[in-house]
Amino acid sequence: MANEEKRVLTARDIGQLLGKKVAKLVTRKLTAPGDNYGSVMLSVDATLDSGSKMALVAKMFPLDEMAQRIFQNPKSMKKEIGVYQVISPEYHKIQEEQSVPPSRRLHAFCSCPGARLTLGNYDEEQLADENSVLLLENLKEQGYRTGDRISGLDLKHTEFVLERLARFHATAVAIKQKKPLVFRNKLLKILTPFKLVEGTKEDDVKNNEKFIEKLRTIPACYRNVEALSELFMDQIEFTHSDKFLPIREPYATFMHFDFWTNNMMFKYKSEVDEEPVDFKIVDFQVSQYGSPVPDLMLFLFTSTQKGIVPEHIDRFLELYHNNFLEWLKTLGCETKMFSYTSFLKEVKIAAPVTLPQIVYMLMPITFNKEQIEKFGEGFAKEGGQPLEFNGVYITKISEALDTYVEKGWL
Repeated sequence: MANEEKRVLTARDIGQLLGKKVAKLVTRKLTAPGDNYGSVMLSVDATLDSGSKMALVAKMFPLDEMAQRIFQNPKSMKKEIGVYQVISPEYHKIQEEQSVPPSRRLHAFCSCPGARLTLGNYDEEQLADENSVLLLENLKEQGYRTGDRISGLDLKHTEFVLERLARFHATAVAIKQKKPLVFRNKLLKILTPFKLVEGTKEDDVKNNEKFIEKLRTIPACYRNVEALSELFMDQIEFTHSDKFLPIREPYATFMHFDFWTNNMMFKYKSEVDEEPVDFKIVDFQVSQYGSPVPDLMLFLFTSTQKGIVPEHIDRFLELYHNNFLEWLKTLGCETKMFSYTSFLKEVKIAAPVTLPQIVYMLMPITFNKEQIEKFGEGFAKEGGQPLEFNGVYITKISEALDTYVEKGWL
């Protein structure tokens, strides 16, 4: 276990990050079990010498050493700091340059008033260490909130997200098309390939065999167990190889690669209003350059209410594609290479690769507190108690598989 003292933030720390003197500082843990695995998140209330107050969030290395290995925090923290300090300004800049009216602009990133990779001197090649801190505005204090991770988002929110996810992806494509040097020298340097690797290949194979047997108890999984088993084994081979996700143009873009309910926040006109008026994306630790489809599939099959995707899948794909095209045109880009037919081909290629991530991530997303604790202990460990799937998991994984089969993606 890492030294917990290294996660203590002082008024001096925050002052150095902000470039301002801090007279008073109050910090507290921000997230609950199941909401975040790859970092420690602290709520930071800072009172400046001037008397003004700032509501912030501090993101730091996780305390658990295994989590640090899995999420490769020296690389992932540096990546996320780069997203906020380098890529976010470019997203704003291209919209300004193309004279997008302020009321129509995409503001997907929250502000980042300060960050550090280490306490020591560092250069461009320096990775983050346990003293690194990413300081962000506290969106909750501004009225933003997340959806219910277990029940998922309703139809209205799902459509809202799809429209903005399409614009988010299209903005990176627009930078690539309109400003190739900026794209190569800034975005690509940050959106490097990334893999989450927990154990050895042998352990992964053994755990996968147990998991497949458990999935057989779900009828939809049983019907497709051979295809699932093959996909999972392909994923293990890929994870433990020196290969990375293939880059296919022209759709390759800024992939969030962990795009589910808790990594997006909504703002409303009032506390009782249910009509979202703004949207932020958070947690860019594993972002990279590649197909937009994994973000789209992961969101649809992990973060929506039951029954929504099977009923509306075709319309959802069209909605995403239409907004993708419309936003490219808004940013002054050529769009004839982005036909709906070519988009569906990209979906058919990339959707199967995303299915193992969906199947695994639905566990912590749909689990209750007790199941989350077991999941954190490692459900597949020798001698460990078997982890039972709950009804929400069974429903959502069944809908995902049935839709995949219907669309010819499996």
